Amino acid sequence: MSPRIEFIVLSALLAALLAVSAYVLAAHAGEVGQWGEGAWRGLVFAVPAAMSAALAGWIGLRWQRRALARQRRWTAVGLNWRILLVSFLLFPLVVTLWMALTTLFDQAVAPAPGRLSDNLLWLPLAAVIFSGMAIALGAIPAFVIEYFICRRYLRRTAVTTGSA
Repeated sequence: MSPRIEFIVLSALLAALLAVSAYVLAAHAGEVGQWGEGAWRGLVFAVPAAMSAALAGWIGLRWQRRALARQRRWTAVGLNWRILLVSFLLFPLVVTLWMALTTLFDQAVAPAPGRLSDNLLWLPLAAVIFSGMAIALGAIPAFVIEYFICRRYLRRTAVTTGSA
């Protein structure tokens, strides 16, 4: 697997894992030991988290490639900051699109769907709430773990120069 593909896949898996972990943490905050039927529905937000992280990884690596063309080298911390910033900026858009898509899918296949206008009314508020939760619960763990992913990518793509 190429270093670029590995970086994007690892970033997406990290985001999905953190989304699931944050939801489990939030679900168990008030009710220790109770995993309700509706709790499984919250795990669907791992998909937009992974999608925004993969898209941010792709954008960040293109950004880094342009910097290398200008003879500017990035550190793992710099790449990490840029990837996480783009990921957290993309997350509200991706989660809104994902929620709209799942709402439309529910309208098409549910035996007794709710009114579409009622479902779309709360969509922006839900996107803001889930984005806030993502930043509050995932920023520090994502920064720490993504640092090692960035460092691995930069080491794999380093060009050795010398006469050895």
